[in-house]
Amino acid sequence: MQKDLKQGIETYKELRKKDSLNYDFNENQLNRLGYGLMDEEKYDEALGILDFNNKLFSSSANTYDSLGDAYLSKGDTINALMNFELAFKMDSTMTYSKNKAERLKTQ
Repeated sequence: MQKDLKQGIETYKELRKKDSLNYDFNENQLNRLGYGLMDEEKYDEALGILDFNNKLFSSSANTYDSLGDAYLSKGDTINALMNFELAFKMDSTMTYSKNKAERLKTQ
């Protein structure tokens, strides 16, 4: 991520192929990076990382919730709502996703 988003993702892919023993490639690592970027107000980069994470781990409801947070940080309430609803549909224990979706619907 020191150069740019595209280069960061390419580096991740290369490391995942070549050096998977020395790095942790689970979805939580990319999630943390995405939220860290949001904390630094790097919303485009956060969205790119969390979208990439969602593509890698598309069966995880958590990646949809996180992607929803990234869209929301950019002011895209339509895509945020869609992702929050999908996260809750995939995993009904994720009531926080449902709550975020309901708040967006009442705005």
